[in-house]
Amino acid sequence: MALGLFEHPHLTAVRTELAPGDVLVAYTDGVTEARRADPTQGLALFGDEKLRELVANAVGLDASEIAARIESAAVEFSGGQLHDDIAVVVVRNLPTT
Repeated sequence: MALGLFEHPHLTAVRTELAPGDVLVAYTDGVTEARRADPTQGLALFGDEKLRELVANAVGLDASEIAARIESAAVEFSGGQLHDDIAVVVVRNLPTT
């Protein structure tokens, strides 16, 4: 929900635990809605599935590397022509050694 859009938004606090090695990724819709023209399908969006695959293949990377990889992939997908701003915040619970 966009903060400041509604005077009295209904927000719910949720508590969760990140196990060692878990990653939490927060992002704006500018990431998943990064788009490009596709000659066979028309307009193609980066989408949730591509983002899931990207994060799933980031095993072993630290939080800043994951965030940079997401940003870079969205920009590359759109041919460098983003139509919306993007923000990515990644929190990683470091594995115990």
